[in-house]
Amino acid sequence: MSMSTFCKLAFAGILATAAFGQEFRATITGTVTDTSGAPVPKVQIRRAGAGGPGRIPAARMPLTVPVSGPWTVRFTPGWGAPAQVTFDKLISWSDHADPGIRYYSGTARYAGKVNLPPGREWTLDLGEVREIAEVWLNGKPLGVLWKKPFAVALGAAAHAGENELEIEVVNLWPNRLIGDQQLPPERRLTKTNITKFTAQSPLMPSGLLGPVVVRYFK
Repeated sequence: MSMSTFCKLAFAGILATAAFGQEFRATITGTVTDTSGAPVPKVQIRRAGAGGPGRIPAARMPLTVPVSGPWTVRFTPGWGAPAQVTFDKLISWSDHADPGIRYYSGTARYAGKVNLPPGREWTLDLGEVREIAEVWLNGKPLGVLWKKPFAVALGAAAHAGENELEIEVVNLWPNRLIGDQQLPPERRLTKTNITKFTAQSPLMPSGLLGPVVVRYFK
């Protein structure tokens, strides 16, 4: 057996051991011909100590709990949006009927509840976020999420039963700039020399879009 083949087989054994927590053995049982006509080893993989070919255990699949709301959403005062509203379901701020929310740029804090069944390894997945999120569970900070996947392990902050979930989301400035272009100068909330956005510019998706779920194992 060539050194190249030996290294490949050794590496395969290391991967199998690391992935499945068991030791596997590679045995050359003959040769076969590859597409170029060159002979290559025929290899059989067995679990160490087993008489027959090793069986690779099936991957564990997590269970899922949807976090569907309603959500209490608080906006920063002074930037056009109401102080507090209720979202029965998650939508982009840019799709809201209230123009103060539709053209809002800044931070909003979502508060909701999630009822967790007994389990372990709970992970919160926020789905789609535009643009940055910070998460608290039962008052304990879990960190800032700024890229996909917007997911975080809940760890010791989570417990079976009802949990208090809070998520702060920050979007970008264009929606407020677009909204201000529809107002007379004295009523605008921003002052800028940026002129690329007009009253007809398309709005950017903003906020917590979801779907929000918790994944766990029994």
